[in-house]
Amino acid sequence: MKIIPIIKATSVGCNLRCAYCFYRSTDQNKVTPMPQAVLQKLIEETIKANPKCAEFDWLGGEPTLAGVDFFDEVVSIQSHYRLPNQVVTNKLQTNGTMLNERWVKFLIANDFHLGISIDGPPELHDIYRRDNGDNPTALKVLNSIKLLQELGHKRWGTITVITDQNVDYPEVIYNFFRSVGITKMAFNPTKGTNESGKQIAIAPSPTAYGNFMCRIFDRWCNEDNPESFTVSCRDSWGANTVSVHFLGSASNSFPSTIMETLIRVRMIILMKGGASGMYLKVGNL
Repeated sequence: MKIIPIIKATSVGCNLRCAYCFYRSTDQNKVTPMPQAVLQKLIEETIKANPKCAEFDWLGGEPTLAGVDFFDEVVSIQSHYRLPNQVVTNKLQTNGTMLNERWVKFLIANDFHLGISIDGPPELHDIYRRDNGDNPTALKVLNSIKLLQELGHKRWGTITVITDQNVDYPEVIYNFFRSVGITKMAFNPTKGTNESGKQIAIAPSPTAYGNFMCRIFDRWCNEDNPESFTVSCRDSWGANTVSVHFLGSASNSFPSTIMETLIRVRMIILMKGGASGMYLKVGNL
């Protein structure tokens, strides 16, 4: 069994105050990087438990608040404990507001996979993703994406949280992402409840989210770009775990009628809340 630690490098500390954040009611001004002794033990045990391939997923809060030096130490400890012929992978999820040239060069040099949170073009992104001074953040994120492209980082993609504000604009979001060179996208619905289990109004309904992904599929299929890229989604209603991926050029994989049938059947199941543990890939596998 593969063990993948989900690591909060700075606990819940973050420089943003996203309206749908699970930790919004906590003190996110307090940034507490993981202590050295804990970090070392975590890496040592994870590497021992995964002798072929050890993966570390760095989240937050905002993990980049820990600083480049913290992650430089992470890489050093991993190198110390790495087993012969073992693959060690690092994945980092960031809000994308604090990346600079030093950060990007470090991520490239150490082969970090990167996920950047962006909820669409600025007029949609900035509704819920604002900083701790209630300022918009989209332009900072887009500047980080441009920097990744200019410096040649290849292992990155975006994650978009689908809410009541952007669920009706899948084509707008998709077209905008493609216009700024984004080729790997993930779309996850915001959770329907907060940390207290109370329903929150900003979550889309399962039906609205299903329709969003069907329209994303149509837009991806119509573009038929031979460039290999992924559009994925995951549900967060109840105990269901559902994922769908579209990869590569539609015409070079399955006939579009079969693809459309597969994705629409899957979405119908999702809307009815009956899917559990369902996984589908469509495209150049």
